[in-house]
Amino acid sequence: MLCLMTLAGQGQADSSAAENDTTNQPGQVAMPSDTNNVALAIADTVDPQENDSLLVADYPDSAFFKAQNFAFNEEYDKADNILKKLNKTYPQNLDFWLFRARMNSWRKNYNPARRQVSRVIALDSSRTEAYKVLANVERYDEKYDTAIGICKYALKKIPKDEFFMVTQAQAEAKAMYYQDALKSVNKGL
Repeated sequence: MLCLMTLAGQGQADSSAAENDTTNQPGQVAMPSDTNNVALAIADTVDPQENDSLLVADYPDSAFFKAQNFAFNEEYDKADNILKKLNKTYPQNLDFWLFRARMNSWRKNYNPARRQVSRVIALDSSRTEAYKVLANVERYDEKYDTAIGICKYALKKIPKDEFFMVTQAQAEAKAMYYQDALKSVNKGL
């Protein structure tokens, strides 16, 4: 089955757009409007009273888009219901796991978010986006030293990555390591 995002040329673009996401907040994933329309049209063909299993099984990209829309509109339980089914049906699809982790961090469900990101890292330790999500989970949960450690680890592999430099400086400032935060900011200039 061809992926809608691939058809729209979004396979790699979504990853790079997500990697440049320094806020990791709802509404940050961008898809071209024609892809939105196609995904919504497919999602709308499934009766809302029916189980979303049909949509998940036959149109996973549309189901994912529907889950994202629910999450961005703070209908987290509906989004999570679809994402659980997607994770069960397509356990190797790392995008589904990462979005669910990101959504759980928005809901302040940090431990499930950590488990979901850890699964992604276990399957693909080179996936930069997973470390970005994890750094934000730790920062949101006020585990600033852990967030700093994740950023330092990532910066050894990807020097001068803007996201990790900014996130590290933010975590250092929140942890009241002001001199370190200033050094981190100056490194990025």
